[in-house]
Amino acid sequence: TIKNGDFISVEKMLGYSYIVEIPENISIRKDSDKLVVEKRKLVQVLPDSGNYRVLVNSGEKEYKTEVEIVKDKLLIGQSDNTRVKTILFLK
Repeated sequence: TIKNGDFISVEKMLGYSYIVEIPENISIRKDSDKLVVEKRKLVQVLPDSGNYRVLVNSGEKEYKTEVEIVKDKLLIGQSDNTRVKTILFLK
């Protein structure tokens, strides 16, 4: 269900929204207007390629944006911060 991006069903099964944690030791780089995380460095399951509405927690603030998942990267619409602690996938 996570792979298919069905976050309504995921929330029903888990009892809470699906959150991906980004460990502090994972490097996040800026690429024009996106933050880039290499998928292979993450241990949690990600949905298939596509665009998803998310709530990003940087540790200092939370902001809504869009994440684009492509073959080997997670592209996060950025704010003025390069730190990402968690990404909560919205329904």
